[in-house]
Amino acid sequence: PPGATGGITIVAQGQWNFSDAAFAQTVGSLWRAETAFWGGAAFDHAFVLLLPLDNSGTVAGTAFTAGFFAVSDTAADLKSLGRLLSHELFHLWNGQRMAAATNEARFKWFTEGITDYYADRIFRSIGQYSDSE
Repeated sequence: PPGATGGITIVAQGQWNFSDAAFAQTVGSLWRAETAFWGGAAFDHAFVLLLPLDNSGTVAGTAFTAGFFAVSDTAADLKSLGRLLSHELFHLWNGQRMAAATNEARFKWFTEGITDYYADRIFRSIGQYSDSE
């Protein structure tokens, strides 16, 4: 069901191995952690849409202006999906608010590489990764 958590609308379709409340709590925690990291929100309001996918083992996402959608097979756990959420939320800043002025391919190392680094760091900051992970 749709919900809002601190400036972000969350919609999850399908039956998952986690509750809607747990999904919303993870998204909300990441939104707050990334907003704190950047010193403010990238947008006044954003959205997250989670859709089920039949392909086993698939977890993917695509960022749009002020939000993103994620797709996954419904067997995914919230930890593996949460890492994707952290990555895609980080793109609200890196790649959108801090957009490359020219050809995106020339800056892919920045928009994807640095986003991966900080997505892991922020996902760890909300207690989802240990130091060894």
